[in-house]
Formats: sequence, C-alpha cells, structure tokens
Amino acid sequence: MMSKISKLAEDTSQPSENYRLTLQISGANFRLGTFARIFHRTNFTRKNWILLAATEAIEGNANPQFKSEVFLNYVFSEQQELRVEIMGTDYEFFGYVESRVANLLNAPNQALALPLRRGTSETKTDSFVFIKCDNFLENSDEIRLTFGANFLKSFVFKPKTYISLWKLDDDEQKYVSLRQSVPFEGSVPIWEAVQVRIKEVYKKEAVVPLRVLVHSVPKIGQETIMGHAQLTYQEIMRDDIKTYPIVKSSGNEGKNHDAKQIGTLFLQQREIVRHNQFVDYVFEGLDILSALAVDFSQVDFSDPSGQGGRGDGYTRLVEQSFSCMVDVLAPYNLSKTVSCFGFGAKDLTDEKSKTGAECFLLKGNFEQNNFTGSEELKQAYRETLLKQHYKTEPGQTITSVIKAIINIFRKDLFMLSNLRYYTITLIIEEVNGDIQELVNYVVPLSHSMAITIFIVGVGNASFKALECFNIYSKREFLKDSKGDILNISTINFVKFETLENNGAVLAKELLKVIPSRVVGYMKRGKERPMMKATNSNSKKT
Repeated sequence: MMSKISKLAEDTSQPSENYRLTLQISGANFRLGTFARIFHRTNFTRKNWILLAATEAIEGNANPQFKSEVFLNYVFSEQQELRVEIMGTDYEFFGYVESRVANLLNAPNQALALPLRRGTSETKTDSFVFIKCDNFLENSDEIRLTFGANFLKSFVFKPKTYISLWKLDDDEQKYVSLRQSVPFEGSVPIWEAVQVRIKEVYKKEAVVPLRVLVHSVPKIGQETIMGHAQLTYQEIMRDDIKTYPIVKSSGNEGKNHDAKQIGTLFLQQREIVRHNQFVDYVFEGLDILSALAVDFSQVDFSDPSGQGGRGDGYTRLVEQSFSCMVDVLAPYNLSKTVSCFGFGAKDLTDEKSKTGAECFLLKGNFEQNNFTGSEELKQAYRETLLKQHYKTEPGQTITSVIKAIINIFRKDLFMLSNLRYYTITLIIEEVNGDIQELVNYVVPLSHSMAITIFIVGVGNASFKALECFNIYSKREFLKDSKGDILNISTINFVKFETLENNGAVLAKELLKVIPSRVVGYMKRGKERPMMKATNSNSKKT
C-alpha cells in the first residue's frame, strides 16, 4: 500500500531539482598502488554509506590522478555527504575523508583538499585527498559564432554563399553536421551567426576537430561546396588566433582532395550564451542567508523538567520539525550558519528585547545567535525551555514575526546587493493574524528582495487559515490591497503531521522550491550573484 508521504510526493506540483555532477578524485602522499572507493549518504539512506563507484588502480605513483569519473545526483533539498576511501591494490585500507556535498559546491573552483584520516585521527604522512566537481554533463550553455571570409580573386564573384558547422564524431569517425547559416549575397560575406551547445563542440578530455564548410549557391538546386576551414573550440576561445585558411574541397562532407587555399575565414564575433541552472549560481558565489524562528507560545516555562509542560515526545516533535531544515540550509551561507530565534514568549528580566517584542535570540547576542547545525540548535531550544524567567505571549501574528526578522536582515550590509538570497522558516503551533495583512506585507517585500518564506504547522491546532499557502493544495493567486499578485511559491505552508512528522521529508518537500525560485530571480535580473572572473566570452574583430 502506497504510504501517505509517497502519495503526497506524487501530488505536488513542485518537482525535485536534480543535477548530475561529475566528481574527480586525486591524491598526494599515498602508498604506492592504490585506488579509491566513493560512497554517498543522506537522511534517506538511514545514514548508511552507499557505494557510488570505485576508480581504477594506479601503481607506482604516490600522487595518483584517477581518470575514472564518478557521477552524483545532487539534490539541494537533501543533506548529502561524500566519503572517499583509499585502498591498496592488496585491498588494505589506507584511510578516508568525508565532506558534505554542499561544502564541495561552495568551495573555490569546486575543489576540496582534505587530510586523509584513519579512524578518528589524521595520518602522520600528510596524505591528502583532492575532490573536484563540475556540472559539465548538465550544462546547456551555448556559443554563438559569427564568421566572415575574404576569397581569392578567382572565387570572389559567387552570387550566394552560406556556411555550415560540422564536428568529427568519435564513434563513426566522420564529420556530422551541427548548424548552418542562411545564405549571404555579396563578395565579402559576413554570415548570420551559428549557435551550438558548448558540450557539442568541446570535451574536457580531448580536442574535438571542427570544420566550417563554405557553400556556394549559383542557382536554385545547384549548390556546391567551395571549401572548408579546420578549427577547434580551444582555438576559437584564444584571442591570438583570428583567421583560418579556407582550402578547396569536394564531396558532400567537404573532404579535402587538395590543399589549395581559396580564401581566409575570420571570426567576426564569439559570444557565450549562458543558460544558468541553480547549481551554476552556487558555483559562482550565491550566498543564502537563512533565519528560523520557533513558537514558544504554548510552552509552560514553570515546568522544572524542561519539557515545557508537554512531555519529551512533544519536545522531540518540535526538534524534528526544524532539525533537517537547519542542516540543509546552513552550508549555503558564507558563515555556514542559520540564525535562529524564538517568538511567542518574553524574557521578564529584559523588558526591552534587542530584537523587539516579536522574537528573541536563542543564544547570546546577535553575533553568537548563529547555528552550524541541528544539534547545536536542539541544545539551545532545550535550554530555553528551562528558563523560568520567561513568560508566554500568545497571539503574536505571523506578519509581526516576519517583520521582526526582516528588520534583522536589513542590518545585513549586502541586503540589497546581488550577493544574497534569503529564507525565513517559522515553526508555529497556532495561527494568529489576518492572512490579508500577511499578503499585503510580503508582496512589496518580495519585489525588493529575493526571499522565500516557509511556515510549518506543528501540533493539533487548526491551520485552515494557511491552506491558501499549502504546497499540496491547488493554489490560487493572491493579491495585496493594491492589486499586485503574490508569487505562488513566495510563502509555502505545510502541516508537519501531513508528512508523518518526518524532518527529512519536510526539508525535501519545502526546500525543493528554492532552486527554481533562485533561477527565476536571476533571469529577472534582480538578484544576480557576484560572478567570478571568467575567460573572455566575446571577441570582435
């Protein structure tokens, strides 16, 4: 029988964002004769390591560069981890390294150098494992090429010409056509640009021979091939190579029967047309600043057991609701943390809360109120339950809590820059406030900053008022008082019980909207992250 979670996963209109990454492994100061085994785990593997692949064995080299490529399906909304074990060719265990996949994506040039470990300690040989990743297989960037030509005197007066771009197919060992331009009429042609996917003309491990054929069309139905020029993607991207000889050709694919030059092909312009995916923005410096706030309005602070008067089971339920959200989001922030707050209660010894009456810090001051993971947050949550000088303040509205967090965000020096994306997660136990008030506030807010808001209902209260934001409901466009429309996935609600109180499923179902949200903002040109310096993408002559 299909579980409730599986059924809901099928019903949702927000598909998971999967990206295929390629991993490359190398090492330094290994014993002679080694190979690598690569493992992967998530919360959905019950924390068991699953073997992804093993590399080839390399003998006689203490600094191996393994040629085997390992493929990994990356999912933003899951906490994914990698483990690389180094084995001798005699199957003796040499050591291992572990890392979160998110840390690899955020690393400079998507490359990590990790000290090899045995057991819980590092080896004494200063051995390192290097892990590098790219998304070339999923890349859909294109290159747009504009060519022109000068012909020798006897070939000038051709009525119409056009070009076609071909590449050498490794499997069939013959040239295959990729694109062609429209005919140009004139003695010194500059043809319409041809545009192809970069991965069609470029390979990481080899040079792909390319050929530009020049076609003459003296009359309809009398097309001939005048000649061809030979080139490669690497040459196209070089600034010191601008021209290519056109040699006379014959045959349907421009096979060369003599080397007589009939003219010169020149590259008029090149342009990289980028079709960025979410993972590209992560590679290029996207920084997700996240805040999470937990509802304390139903807590009994006089309970000396530290369970808030509701028992250990309920305390664990609340912890489950925020744990995986924090663990997934933290690595995507520059400081590798999530800011966490409480609301629905007040410190009686501090009438003027530093964050306002709507929410309070869960740890120390503003600089200290950042959490690297769920275990640290669980400890702070339980310590707060023991604070008998706190008093509940039921009735705080969702809008007021979000406003308080936004005011904290506004202290971020990069709030309006192109470096930031923001998320707010509220763990609530009751619904207070007018939903229209919430929409009126969030609509203009979402136009001025890149943000997504998540609301998780915990417990047995009625959350009917939030059904208009439910990720599993047929959602309609909501409008603010001025008639402006709220983007459907700006505010996302789910009742924790709907997901069988499973924190890993909660994070996956809510956070899977983030990749498409980020890409949408980038395409609108509002919140483009600071791009790293790249090679020259355009050339005009």
